[in-house]
Amino acid sequence: MEVKVSFPKNNQVKAKVGEWDVLADQPVEHGGNNEAPSPLAYLLTSLATCGGYFLMKFLKTRNIDLSRVDFTLNFNYSEEMMQKGESPIVEYSITVPQDFDEKNIEPLRRAVMSCFVKKVIESKPKFEVNINRQ
Repeated sequence: MEVKVSFPKNNQVKAKVGEWDVLADQPVEHGGNNEAPSPLAYLLTSLATCGGYFLMKFLKTRNIDLSRVDFTLNFNYSEEMMQKGESPIVEYSITVPQDFDEKNIEPLRRAVMSCFVKKVIESKPKFEVNINRQ
């Protein structure tokens, strides 16, 4: 998959992904216009929507009402954690109704953890920067 990047204005970055244009910006305090999510927000959104997709598939295959389940992602990475060399904590939180069948709890957890985006990050991909001349 190729993602083509351009720089529309100020500290904004636009990515062309297939037929989609995705705009990223920085908060005002980091020199941006705050007109779009930051790259980190997109990363976390990708993790959340990927986990949400597998959650949704799990619930639909068991005919469980999607509206009865809440799903959120929380990201914890403080300045102190960074200084100590600690890893960020990405926490998926699923709230199910009181009558949710106990036998579905662990399979539900496994379904969310099967998110491909999470697996790519966990595999510690190698990053390369190639410089080309025109």
